[in-house]
Parts: sequence; structure tokens; C-alpha cells
Amino acid sequence: MAYPFFQKIARTSQWFDARYTPLGRLLAGLVVAAVVFATDPSRSRANVLLAGLFACFSVASLWNLRWRPSLTCLRQLPDCAVAGNPVIYRLIVSNCGPRAEKNLILRDRLQEKFPARQEVAIRTTHPGGDENWFDRRVGFLRWLRRTRVLRGAVLPPLNLHSLAAGASAEIVSSFIPLRRGIVNFARVDGARADPLGISFATTRIALTQALLVLPRYHPIPLFAALKTGTASPERTAAHGNAQGSHEFHALREYRTGDSLRHVHWRASARRGSPVVKQFVDGQQADLTLLLDTACDAQLFESLIEVAASLVLAADQRRTRMALLLLDARLAAPESPPAPSAQSLLETLALLGPAATDEFAAALPHLRLAPDESVIFITSEWSLSRQQFSHKLSSSMSYSRTLLLCTQAIPTSLPAQCAGLRVAHLTEDLRNLTLESALHG
Repeated sequence: MAYPFFQKIARTSQWFDARYTPLGRLLAGLVVAAVVFATDPSRSRANVLLAGLFACFSVASLWNLRWRPSLTCLRQLPDCAVAGNPVIYRLIVSNCGPRAEKNLILRDRLQEKFPARQEVAIRTTHPGGDENWFDRRVGFLRWLRRTRVLRGAVLPPLNLHSLAAGASAEIVSSFIPLRRGIVNFARVDGARADPLGISFATTRIALTQALLVLPRYHPIPLFAALKTGTASPERTAAHGNAQGSHEFHALREYRTGDSLRHVHWRASARRGSPVVKQFVDGQQADLTLLLDTACDAQLFESLIEVAASLVLAADQRRTRMALLLLDARLAAPESPPAPSAQSLLETLALLGPAATDEFAAALPHLRLAPDESVIFITSEWSLSRQQFSHKLSSSMSYSRTLLLCTQAIPTSLPAQCAGLRVAHLTEDLRNLTLESALHG
């Protein structure tokens, strides 16, 4: 019943924190207490306290009205980040006004995204330990944690002691991304406290940017045991073995620095703006990663971490990898080119779980050659998945099934399967053995 009020409570709290100092919030509490006790002036002097507090807040508000800064900001973000790893970026602030600014507080704001009621209803583990009685009954603290994750990060306030007129200052800040995907920066809020230290005068600078956060990954040291064999003549003839071969992939808008040789002039004339041809590596993948996306959101994050770990481990071994999703999004062309590890990580960063279990419906659209090497990652061990794993082991030159387990690893797993415990994912991936050799 309290869920509709969660957003209002959160927004009111953010507004109060952004406009009042800790002293101001304390005095605001005294105002509330003084209003209660001032109802009977003959028994207390709370009305005197209330008048003094009202005067202090009035002076602070009038002082804040005088502040009209002229600030501009430039945010320098890295090309991408990794969930759970610190990100360092720079904020360049310029004072375009005629007066020097002192004791500025800058708050970089991220775009707010509030969770749905269904997301809050799902109780997930968190570093703070078990939920208390209030959180179990109301769920507000669980809602706050989920809102923080959807926002993407918690950005600390930045202090700028002095900024002369016409000058610029560079502030280095850092944060830790809480999730993969796109983290959207919305604006920069500037604040300066009044002489009484009660409230802040604020200004808002619109500065929208987006940062791509790649999935968290874990080391797989024993991936070095996986060796790449020589492709068969038929496969070489079908896909080509020239080093550095590239194939046309799609058209995209022209960007500064693109070669004029790649401009598609006819499409540019039809669209009215320049577009260029985008190419991908035309070499065939040495290893195909099959991802079963039918699972809940929390388990899906572990699935993505395993896939990202394999992509990075394969890239270190210079093993070309392709990614296929076993759901309605399955797209398996006859000769899929091997994308780069960076493009695979970007795909995994933006990937979401399947709404329904479409594993059986996707299998008829899957096209795999007998000489391919496959790693199948799943979190379900239904009969259809067991049969599919057995078929891969009997028909592929190399196959391995990785099963994510929320509880203990089943003892009846066949030899081609390896269990990974979600709670001990780092340890299990560190001990993962991919002992068989790849044969093209």
C-alpha cells in the first residue's frame, strides 16, 4: 500500500538534502518541534525560538536570491567502464561571470529510473545482510537499493574552493558502476552555502551524456589449455582464410575521422546526410558461445558475467568467438563473421533476459557445422536442455556445457558439463578446466 508514496518520499528527501546543510536540516527539525510547543505560549517560550528560526531562514533565503552565477561545465568520460571497477573522469568548470566564485559544491546527477512494483517484490541478497522487520513489511529500503542500482552509481559531491572570473578548473572524480548497461548523466548542480551555513543557493547546468558499462568478468586461468586447431579445407574455402579480411555489415551516420572511401554516396544523397559503410572482421569464429537467456533477472546477471569472462579469456588467447542467443532473437546466418571482443562485450552489456522460455522454439533455427566448437551456457537443466547438451557432445568437434547453479552442483552431471555456483562464481571460474582441444 505504501509503494505509491516511495517516489514522493525519495524526491522530497533529495530536494531537502540539495537545499539545506546539515545545520539547516537540524534547525528545520527544531522548527517543527517549536511549532508543536508554541501552541500554548503561556506554558513555554517556544514562540520565541520559532521567531528566531524564522528570521534565520528568511535571511538565508534572501541572501541566496542574490546568487546568479554564470557557470559552464564539460564532462570527460572514458569510452567505456566495467561494472564493479572504479571509473575516473574529469569535470571542467568555467566561470563566465564577472565575479569570482568561492566555496562551490558541484553535484553530478544521474538520470533517475524507479523500479516497478514487481522488481521490489523480489527479495534479493545485498551486502548489508538480512532485511530487518521494517524492510520485510514495507520494502522501502529494498526499493531504495533497487533505485540506486537502476541509477547506475552513487556520485560524490565535488568541492571547488575558489574559481576566479573567466577562469576554468578541472576536477577529477571517481565512482564505481553498480550495474552493466548505459549509465545516463543528466546534469550538474552547483550550490553555495549562505553565510549562516543554513541553506544552499543552487544553479542547474544541463549536461547530458551516456557511459557504456561492460559486464563484470572473472579470470579463467585454465582457458590457456584450450588450443585452436587448423580449419578444414571445406571451411577455409567457404569462409576465406585471408588475414584481415572484412565484410560489409551495415550503414551508419558519418563521424569525424571516418575515411571518405567508406562513404556510401547514393544512400547519403537519399538520406540528405552523409552515411558510411561499416565493416566487420570476415574471418570465421573458432568458438561459438550459445547463451540460454531464459532465467530470472538476478540469475541472468551471473550468466552474463560468465559469458563476458569467456569472451575476454578467448581474446587473450586470440581465439575468435561468436555469440548466439537461444531465444526469439536468434540470428544464425550461414557464415557468421567473428566480431571483436569489444563488440561482444558491448552486446552483452545491453542484453536482457528473455521474457518467456523459448529454448525449444529457437533450436530449429540454430545452424551449427559439425566441425564447430561450442560452449553452451544455461541456468536450467530441463530434459530438452539435457538432450541438447548430449547432442552437442556427440556431433560437435568440441563442446562444453556450463550450468549455473543457485544451490549445490548436481552430482549426476555428464562429463561434458561443468557446474558453476552463483555464490562462488569467481572461485569456480578460476578452477574451470577447458581441457579439450578445438578442432576447426
